[in-house]
Amino acid sequence: RLAPGEAGVRQVRDALRAVQPSIERCVGEQLARRQLAQGAGALHLAVAAAGRVTSVSAGGGELAGPEIDQCLGRAAAGWEFPPAETDYAVDAPLTVVGAGVAR
Repeated sequence: RLAPGEAGVRQVRDALRAVQPSIERCVGEQLARRQLAQGAGALHLAVAAAGRVTSVSAGGGELAGPEIDQCLGRAAAGWEFPPAETDYAVDAPLTVVGAGVAR
């Protein structure tokens, strides 16, 4: 269960770390497609109360676009986040520097 306050923030951060390799793959593909060495944007997730991601997108900056959203959507089918009392949203900054390492 998603804990309240800072403990819940840590749970979400840990869940994001667990899926980071698939995020990095999608971001790396997008950077290569656009011939960029770096980029910034934001990751937006909608998470159902059961902990399954129901939608995902990369908004703003150089990373926004349908290609990355489609890649992230396919990857998110296997992602798991902490269950909660109700649906919730996750917004996280997405910064890519150098060889496509997302932070």
